[in-house]
Amino acid sequence: MAMMASDIASGCLLVLFGSLSLSWRLRWAQWGTCATGMWLLFAPLVFWAPSAASMNNDMLIGALAIAFSILIPMM
Repeated sequence: MAMMASDIASGCLLVLFGSLSLSWRLRWAQWGTCATGMWLLFAPLVFWAPSAASMNNDMLIGALAIAFSILIPMM
């Protein structure tokens, strides 16, 4: 139950920070997206993921959020 609430909150934060980072004045928002991605990487360890599928989902989305927010804009 806590894992599902964490995933929903993280999804809302990703949408919020992603839309905020479209403005050139709010460049800090990409770091918020990166922090949310880091949380998604470690959330399965904190909440002891109930299944391998939920753990893999969080780790994949977390890695993509970090890559899309930090690595790709730098290129």
